[in-house]
Amino acid sequence: MLILEVTRSYPGQALLRQLTNWISPKKVWITGDSYVDVLPRGRAVLDVLLINCGKNWHYPAMNDDSIIKNPGNTEPTLRKTLLSLRLSSCGLSDKVCESLGSVFSSQCSLTELDLSRNPLKDSGVVLLCEGLKRPGCDLKTLRLSLCGLSSRSCEALVSVMDSETNSLTELDLSKNLLEDSGVVLLCEGLKRPGCALKTLRLSLCGLSSRSCEALVSVLDSETNSLTKLNLSGNPLEDSGVVLLCEGLKRPGCALKTLRLSGCDVTDRGCASLVSTLSSEGSCLKYLDLSCNHPGKTEAKKLIDLFNRPQKKLNLEYTEEPRSLQCFNRYACNLKFDPNTVSQYIKFSNNNRTISLTKEKQSYPDHSERFDSLNQVLCSEGLKERCYWEVKWTGDADIAVTYKSIKRRGKGHDSRLGKNAQSWSLRCTKERFYLLHENRGKSFQVMDRSFKVDSSNRVGVYLDWEGGVLSFYGVYSDRKHHLWTYKTRFTKELYPAFGISTETSNSSVTLCDVIGE
Repeated sequence: MLILEVTRSYPGQALLRQLTNWISPKKVWITGDSYVDVLPRGRAVLDVLLINCGKNWHYPAMNDDSIIKNPGNTEPTLRKTLLSLRLSSCGLSDKVCESLGSVFSSQCSLTELDLSRNPLKDSGVVLLCEGLKRPGCDLKTLRLSLCGLSSRSCEALVSVMDSETNSLTELDLSKNLLEDSGVVLLCEGLKRPGCALKTLRLSLCGLSSRSCEALVSVLDSETNSLTKLNLSGNPLEDSGVVLLCEGLKRPGCALKTLRLSGCDVTDRGCASLVSTLSSEGSCLKYLDLSCNHPGKTEAKKLIDLFNRPQKKLNLEYTEEPRSLQCFNRYACNLKFDPNTVSQYIKFSNNNRTISLTKEKQSYPDHSERFDSLNQVLCSEGLKERCYWEVKWTGDADIAVTYKSIKRRGKGHDSRLGKNAQSWSLRCTKERFYLLHENRGKSFQVMDRSFKVDSSNRVGVYLDWEGGVLSFYGVYSDRKHHLWTYKTRFTKELYPAFGISTETSNSSVTLCDVIGE
């Protein structure tokens, strides 16, 4: 039995002093017949690892200069005893990979290696792969999530898959910017006769539909052995899913688990999945389509399709769109409602901009007009997924409200963000504030500094049915998340805006968002 033990009694080690802050002294040890889990994962760079194999061997093992460099003690221990080595979030760099690679030989018992969340970079993986090609290496599971890798690492891993000694069955490359070029390379390795990979994780790797095309060639190959594939968090969109479905139809496809969470899939992509998975030849048992937009009709078809023993479907929607394209898909064209605008607000720019004026405007009397506050609503109420952007100057409120908000007087029941009827983002030159009132008490839920760019542009995403209202700072190439309200909406929501009299030249402009 291999025992990994970290105790407070071992003197002079920074790790042991820190462990008392993380874990009970009575629980600072792990035992297992063939398993080692390094502590404390995700908290700090480990300094010392104490392994007791019955001979009271103590040695430093958790930094680049010392890990697995003691040939007298370390390598025999790893080769003869250890089956699983997990070094996630240990602050290791590429320097350690050469030493780890030297461990693999005919006498090595290691079958699982987890180096996730260490800045190994491509240079580290290249060194590690040299060890994986050694005769006798029996490593089956390799986890390299969030290691700062690119397509160059994929090229090195392909050389392992093509080697006679290859025994890998599980590979995790999630959260590395491999991009399509990396996956295209990787797929060449997956088609090699000696490749027996069953599980491949590529979530959040910056992939597009081009990667799906490459993966289809793998699913269609005679040597294909993939049973689990994770592509979550990549903007594959419907075009990518349609391509994947072509692979799922192939006779040689053995895929049982497919994860596509947050891939910007809509009803078109889901319709393709329904058609493909309805065939008798489909062997898929688990499908994750959470954080997508399948539409009610296709969602129901998928639910019916997976409502069988030993099948599971995840359609949970808990997040906002992840890509610029997906935001733009829900773009809506807003118009100010002239019957609600204050008489001290004027329109310009083809009625796309509102700003303050000292001169009272001659708007006709209307019961829905704000008579004392510089506010305005938009014409149409929203009860679906929508996205819009506005540009502001000075101080302004960007809000949504039920139509039942009061229009008379200056009290809280009329002010955006000051009552239970409305939710508001107040924008100033220095700060943003989220304002919403519940049960008659107003409160400020956010007071954080935020450096906006010169455009002063804010995006608003509404998922009425999902109870999500999110605000974003908008840049030309990205959106900076500011805040998300999660609640249950009961009536139509109207985009609404207010202008402060405390700052001169305040204005709000409705922006054009180009949808798909």
